[in-house]
Amino acid sequence: MQEFHWRDKTKHLILSFIISIIVLLSFESFKYALLVIVVLTVIKELYDHFKKGKDTIYHSFVDAIYNLIGLGLAYLIYLTII
Repeated sequence: MQEFHWRDKTKHLILSFIISIIVLLSFESFKYALLVIVVLTVIKELYDHFKKGKDTIYHSFVDAIYNLIGLGLAYLIYLTII
């Protein structure tokens, strides 16, 4: 099993949360926020694969999960403030 890097996953969660809040407040659309997070996740993981030489699907998958958790938390907070 691959080593789990909590700092990296925390960065994914926090950055996706911030980006999601900005998109949700700007466009008032969960679909746009989801689209932005998915597109940024794919771009980041492709960059990691080709430029940094990361060759594990495990890390990319877990990064994507943490990005979606950040989106989910942002959306829950967004729903409470509108």
